[in-house]
Amino acid sequence: MSWIEVSKLMRIANSVIIVMSFFGLLRIFIAYFFSNVYDYKYIKFRSSHRHEINNYNPSITIVIPAFNEEKSIRKTIESVCKNCYQNKKIIIVNDGSADRTSEVVQHFIDNHTDYPVTLINQPNGGKSVAINNALFNHVDTDLMMVLDADSILDKSAVERMVEWFWNRKTLAMAMNVKMIHVPTVLGLCQRFEFISSYRGKCAEHVLKTLYIVGGIGSTFRTNALKKIGGYDINTPTEDIDLTLKLLSAYGNKRYIIGYANDAVAYTQPVSKFKSLVRQRYRWKYGRFIAFVKYHHLFFNRNHGLSKMLTFCKLPNSILQEFFMLIEPYVYIYLLFITIRYADWQMLLSMVCYVVVVILLSVSSARESIKNQCILTIIAPLNFLLSYILTIVEYSSLISSIFHIKSIINYKSNHANWNHVERM
Repeated sequence: MSWIEVSKLMRIANSVIIVMSFFGLLRIFIAYFFSNVYDYKYIKFRSSHRHEINNYNPSITIVIPAFNEEKSIRKTIESVCKNCYQNKKIIIVNDGSADRTSEVVQHFIDNHTDYPVTLINQPNGGKSVAINNALFNHVDTDLMMVLDADSILDKSAVERMVEWFWNRKTLAMAMNVKMIHVPTVLGLCQRFEFISSYRGKCAEHVLKTLYIVGGIGSTFRTNALKKIGGYDINTPTEDIDLTLKLLSAYGNKRYIIGYANDAVAYTQPVSKFKSLVRQRYRWKYGRFIAFVKYHHLFFNRNHGLSKMLTFCKLPNSILQEFFMLIEPYVYIYLLFITIRYADWQMLLSMVCYVVVVILLSVSSARESIKNQCILTIIAPLNFLLSYILTIVEYSSLISSIFHIKSIINYKSNHANWNHVERM
């Protein structure tokens, strides 16, 4: 290949990278702008209806499906019981655990008779089966929250979440999930990742593009959930599947399927690299299954659905996966250019890009000033840590592509438990 041809290819590659970087930054600034719109609308809504919201007191059931969670479930139950909201019930569904989960829960109930906690034991059937058992056979409250058995609720989380449902249009709300600080490489990786996603979800709420109501603390209007038949069991990621199912049934123009930034839950980071890869593979694989299953939502012109969701967000989610396929080669190319031609301006541009992203994420996160300062100081480390997650996501994507046949034939899947080691 002649030098002229090489130069031409390099110019094309540079142009593609510039366009990708531009749209990447544009996406970040759009998220940042609309997250501020979210804050404004949130403050305005609360101030306009303060009295009505304060007097809103619906009943809520917190459902905790559990499988082999003897080490963590007591702390989870305690965090729910200590929540300041009073009009609540707590149901733990033990899905045929092989450890002492049932005994730990029963011991807690026997020693805390003043708390409205119920234990249901069932044969092992999977997480979706466990939640549906509670939903259709035991839940009779206005609202239902689903909480993982290894997560912790902030003491005001239930009260804050319930307040969002004062608006009768609200059908489902995702909780603000924070990663517990663990001073390890993987722990920092995952914490920065969750902080970065915070403002994105606020923007998705405003733009009506949210399509994942995550499993930790997800809350629903009970009658709406029962009308659509609850959770499907032919998917490994029940939360994504359920959200798309709700969108298909109710749309998101008239009704709200959104994000509660002030309702906070905490979860522990995954402790081992292999476990993190396995977790992210399940998420990505399950999301592809949900996309195949609800492919009719893509470019859907139904007046009840936001065009920002059907024409922008969902197709862009697929496009982002394609960009991820070429992302490692882009990094290698940029590194080659920097070293080969001593192009330190290129290196500076890359560093500035990452710094802008990190500072926007840290400054806009719902963290204390102290935590924001600490996160800003160690932010340069995230420049390297981000590559760890890139490797994880890339390997998950490749694995999903290799299993494309089972993604297309999604009906053969089942929502089983997929435990990962926590720190």
